[in-house]
Amino acid sequence: MRYLKYIIRILVTALLLCFTGFLIYWISSVKNRELQFGVLRAMGMRFREILLMLLNEQFFVSLTSIAAGYAAGRLTAYLYMPVIRIAYSSADYPVPLLVVREPADEAKLFIIIGLMVLVGLFVMYRIIRRMRVSEALKLGED
Repeated sequence: MRYLKYIIRILVTALLLCFTGFLIYWISSVKNRELQFGVLRAMGMRFREILLMLLNEQFFVSLTSIAAGYAAGRLTAYLYMPVIRIAYSSADYPVPLLVVREPADEAKLFIIIGLMVLVGLFVMYRIIRRMRVSEALKLGED
């Protein structure tokens, strides 16, 4: 039971690091495309449409990566856990290896990931809201 706390701390730390990296990617992606947003605004696209386009883009990128990671984890557990169980089933290890998968734990994990995605979308919304798109066009002319 004592080791479970350490494992949970490691998992939460890994989640936070991944979230921070993804947030940095989102911010740099938006900052690098500031001139493009200025051109779209000059062509008549409303700010709300640009915001919706970016939110959809980031949502689908996030959803795809989360689903792929979940599928890869489940497949890996399905393929390799029998091998690990065989490797540790000798007389040297009297306690058998038992893998327990709790749906409540998966639900908690998806809630945490969902909250992180919502926080990321909120941060991105704030960055886009403060962006000076008209100034980006003037800088692009130089």
